[in-house]
Formats: sequence, structure tokens, C-alpha cells
Amino acid sequence: MKLEALFQHLCKTEKCRIVDDGEYEGLKYPFSKEGQVWEITSELTFEDKFLELVLYLDFPPEFPYKLPKLYIERNINEPLKYIPHVNEDCSICIFDDGLNTVVQKDNLQDFVEFILHRGKKIIKDGEDRSYKEAEFRKEFKAYWDLEYSDRDKVFLIGLHSISDPTKEIKAVA
Repeated sequence: MKLEALFQHLCKTEKCRIVDDGEYEGLKYPFSKEGQVWEITSELTFEDKFLELVLYLDFPPEFPYKLPKLYIERNINEPLKYIPHVNEDCSICIFDDGLNTVVQKDNLQDFVEFILHRGKKIIKDGEDRSYKEAEFRKEFKAYWDLEYSDRDKVFLIGLHSISDPTKEIKAVA
């Protein structure tokens, strides 16, 4: 199934449009070069408020051999943050990059629908404080690497006991 057929199918349930190449720079997302980006407008309730949700689905030219990325619109992401699995660049982590997810060519329609459903669920789950805490705790290293590894400096500092200089106490600053 070609992207055009997938797009036409999705337009039956969601408001969709193909983003023009000239808009890429103005949107300021790290979209694939020579790929295709869909803007999908949907609805969601978040913290008992109606939310018009705008998502961007970026299909790289290598699709289906390389997975598409889903992004949330920046002005929607700002009031929602911080939600587990939504990165600083507004991408939603649907699949672990380290996994070699194989997409069946005869099942592309279900696959695209799964990505959108999973993206909405990740945002919706962000309402639940205990869920957020548990997810951030599980993914601490991944979030640290994404958010802070390039900006913050981490130093390992050793402190010595005055009474016994052979004992060292380690601290992270």
C-alpha cells in the first residue's frame, strides 16, 4: 500500500493534510529530508479539558524500512509538559530506537493507526501523576541522556573522612 492510499484512508477518520516542503523550515522540527510529513488534527480530553491535538507524522524516504516519527505541535506540548516519552524536540517515543521493528507491507494501514493511537495514549496517560513518576523513574537514564547530557557537567567528587583517611565517600555534583 502506497503512502497516498494510507493518507486517503486516514482522512476518513481524522483531519489530515500533507505538509508542503516549504513549510518544514518554519515548523522547526527535525523532519526527514526528502520524506513526507502529514499533519493530523484530532481531539483529546486532557485534565478534563477538550484539546485539539495536532500531530505531525514524518515518513522518511526509506519507509517502511525505517520507521516514521510522530511529533506533537509545539504550542500544545508547552502546557502539557512534562509527559513521559515526549522528547524536548516534541517527538513522541513510540518505539525504542534500539529495537529492529519490522513493518509488514500488507499491514501498513494498521501500523499507521497504531502509531497515532499510541501517541494519543502517551499524551492521555500524562494526566496520571503516579504513572508519570513511575515512567520517569524507569526511563531515568534515557531522559538524562536526552535532556541533560549535552548541557550539564557531572563531576565525581571524593570526600575523605578526617578520622580515617582510607575511607572515601563518593558524591555526585
